[in-house]
Amino acid sequence: MAAETTTTRADEVMMFYSSKFLETSKEWLIHREGLQKGKQKKGTGKTTTFNRLTPLSKATTPLTEASNPTEVSIAGSTVTLTLAEYGTTVKVSKLLKLTSIDVDAEEKVDLVGQNMGETLDELARDAMYTGATVQLANAKSALTDVAATDTLDYAETRKVVRELKKAKALRYNDGHYLAKIGPDTSYDLMGDSTWTDVNVYNKGGKQIYNGETGRLGGARFVETTNQKSESSTATVYSNYFHGKGAVGEHDLEGDMPRLYIKVPNANDTSNPADRYSTISWAGSYVAKVLIADWIRNVKTGASA
Repeated sequence: MAAETTTTRADEVMMFYSSKFLETSKEWLIHREGLQKGKQKKGTGKTTTFNRLTPLSKATTPLTEASNPTEVSIAGSTVTLTLAEYGTTVKVSKLLKLTSIDVDAEEKVDLVGQNMGETLDELARDAMYTGATVQLANAKSALTDVAATDTLDYAETRKVVRELKKAKALRYNDGHYLAKIGPDTSYDLMGDSTWTDVNVYNKGGKQIYNGETGRLGGARFVETTNQKSESSTATVYSNYFHGKGAVGEHDLEGDMPRLYIKVPNANDTSNPADRYSTISWAGSYVAKVLIADWIRNVKTGASA
């Protein structure tokens, strides 16, 4: 009876690596939490257009008896998302493959998975940075006025939540907005006496966001190690607060970002002597702010 090997069971080996790859990449995808997700169908081009209609004026004037309502015009705006391709390849020599212990392959898959997660996270982060409405801490008028003492706190959180409410930004199903912060600004916020740690309210029944740390003032907070910062009079940090549907992301049917492992074979003319294998990730992706009034970038300093 023929033995079962990693060659005859290649599909199971690939499933194992794909699972590890996705598990690793997910750890880094904090900025993609809570985004409006979509998928571009094959054969429909690489752009998607979202239409946003402007609310109509309230019709508070009584109608004249036996007359129809006055006709009004519909106004709106559009936002276009254009897919682009991204990816990274690691080449593994035949010598390394033959002399390395098996765990080394797992480490390389983890490394490539981390790269995909960090890349997609940064694309989402930069899309929010470009499209969000800016709110400077303590009502400062210029970025250069923001000092290290202008930290993210309960008062600043209440201000941004107020602005989102006034903009009629949709809340998530749990009634909160979503905030994305980093270790430096989280350090200040978690010292506030009104802060509620995630372990206090998560009793196993509520869905927890990836990287969620707690809630405060009508927002739930997730923490990323990839926080956007700028050098000014002091280091200024971007903290994103947004409602449901404020930011969208799309990938492409048949080309979602994923893992690829290629080993030498008789049909591979680009690698005639079978001297290497490759571990890659690649795919099509785009993220963009859909409604600028529904996402605010609160730029603050940090005390530590």
